[in-house]
Amino acid sequence: MGLAPTSATAFTGCCGASQLFGWERAPLACKQRACRPVLRALTFLLGPRCEWGLGRKTVHKVSAGTPRPTRGTRVLPIQKTEMDPKTRSLHAEEVVCDSSHTHHAVGSRTLPMHTIHSPQKGRSSGFTLIELLVVIAIIAILAGMLLPALGKAKSKAQGILCLSNGKQLMLGWTIYSGDHQERICPSTGLGGLVTTHSPTKDYRLNQWCMGTMHQAPSWTNTILIMDSLLYKYVNSLGVYKCPADRAKATTAAGSAFGRGGGVPKVRSNSMSCFMNPLPGETRAMGKTYRRQGDFVLGPSMTWVTIDENPASINDGWFVHESKASFVDYPASYHNSAGGLSFADGHSEIKRWRSPAVLTYGQSSRVNAALDRVDATWLYDRTTDFTQRWN
Repeated sequence: MGLAPTSATAFTGCCGASQLFGWERAPLACKQRACRPVLRALTFLLGPRCEWGLGRKTVHKVSAGTPRPTRGTRVLPIQKTEMDPKTRSLHAEEVVCDSSHTHHAVGSRTLPMHTIHSPQKGRSSGFTLIELLVVIAIIAILAGMLLPALGKAKSKAQGILCLSNGKQLMLGWTIYSGDHQERICPSTGLGGLVTTHSPTKDYRLNQWCMGTMHQAPSWTNTILIMDSLLYKYVNSLGVYKCPADRAKATTAAGSAFGRGGGVPKVRSNSMSCFMNPLPGETRAMGKTYRRQGDFVLGPSMTWVTIDENPASINDGWFVHESKASFVDYPASYHNSAGGLSFADGHSEIKRWRSPAVLTYGQSSRVNAALDRVDATWLYDRTTDFTQRWN
């Protein structure tokens, strides 16, 4: 495969490359660096199979009567060159693809060329200070772009695990009702609080989950949870706690949100105060649910458990009975969202917009309109507030 004469314009001015191929004479005013792409291109086109003749030779023009080489061989132009130190001219060597063939030719050319300078010797191969600073800056920019995305991905993964925990808890809650004539697992508030475990396992006020998360020693007491009514149906401590909850068992400032040292608390969710409350607990209005068939709003529209804000959680009850404000506050562990489980067994992650919910325990921000939106959403899925407590 040879280069056509029509391609001569591509080599115009490159060290007499047009003369080398027998094309029309071209100006020889190219600079040193302009030669390099041509030589590299020729090397690429001519291929690696060619063998070079030894010694200093010149390229020959083949006359019309000269026998052509046999099939499979060709005379190839410049691939290896040598500089004549006296004439400062570049001599091209004869190229043969197959060493068994020799080409007879008449005439020769010597190609002038500018001096080729070798790279500087002694130069350090390490990075310069500017190069290092550029690399560090790029890494910092990439980290700034990726870390927030990784944080959101982690929060989303924790939200999926939280949904799974809520579903398992509802499965155990439903099985409990099946074993107790459809009666719902009882709950209670501070009036029925149990803070220490009993060696005899005899608890007069046993409920879905005993203990409180606002004081020692019950905020780290796993025995109280294991002795509670619902535990044997779920057989896992992990389902009582959202994986994103970092609350510490200490009264130090910020401990509810994981700041400082301390042992993690053992529970992060609470149950609706209308779920079969034990005697002694009363509210003004709202229908209580005693059996699985009592859900007047429908099981899919009645929440049972909720992730509670680590700064407001105490007993196993969650009280909500207003369209404008909160008594207990939902958690917002998952990118301003928290988990809830419903009576039909499904779980969901609810995104909260209320500043009162999102900042409770850290700052005091209020937006009446947004507070009302979230309070109303939860109110409509709690119970029928047109009926009295029973």
